Amino acid sequence: EQHSRPNKWLTYFTSGQNRQTLPLFTSLINIVFSYDPVGYLPYNYLLFTDTREPLVEVAAQLLCITLDNSSFSSIDQSSSTTSLNKPFPTASGDECPNLFINYLSRIHRDDVKL
Repeated sequence: EQHSRPNKWLTYFTSGQNRQTLPLFTSLINIVFSYDPVGYLPYNYLLFTDTREPLVEVAAQLLCITLDNSSFSSIDQSSSTTSLNKPFPTASGDECPNLFINYLSRIHRDDVKL
């Protein structure tokens, strides 16, 4: 029963009402993609523990949860008989209330620096 309703916290966290959505999204992306588990020293796991690994794991989990948040709203919309003909919301414009998906769609290969 809990999984059939959208999470109000996640809905607010990823919506346009939260002014911190873009900084949160970019921070999570930077934490996940800037992590280097190998490091500069081989076999460093034998010498000391990696204190940043739990942070990266939580950031990756939170990023996955926030990006998956729109699936609940699409399930709710498709369950009603009047909205069966509506397409799945895309990441463009106001159709997608999840700004995390919107910001992810704006990342281009040229913007990514390896």
